[in-house]
Amino acid sequence: GGGGADGGSGGAAGGGNACTMLEVQVSLSGVQTVVVVSELPVGVPPYRIDNESDARLYVLQEKASLASVHTVAPRSSAPYAWHEPTLLPRHALLSYDETTTVAVTLDRL
Repeated sequence: GGGGADGGSGGAAGGGNACTMLEVQVSLSGVQTVVVVSELPVGVPPYRIDNESDARLYVLQEKASLASVHTVAPRSSAPYAWHEPTLLPRHALLSYDETTTVAVTLDRL
């Protein structure tokens, strides 16, 4: 079995934007596949970025504003959530210097 988190859009009263984070757990029970979907509490980020290197790591959602850059200090962890959850494709750009950037699809890890 495995688990993951995915964002679902929900309507908000008054026309505001709302995002409900869902946790999806999939497991086998005999010959049946069991899927359990539950809401995550508000404020729980769906990802954690672990920086096990000695370099400062910069994380940015592809196509999002540069103002949404997250910094993860060397040898530390930081919570992460999409700055713009409806922006597709959802790729995180990881950079440890100004010349090296890697695009990562967090939903497939």
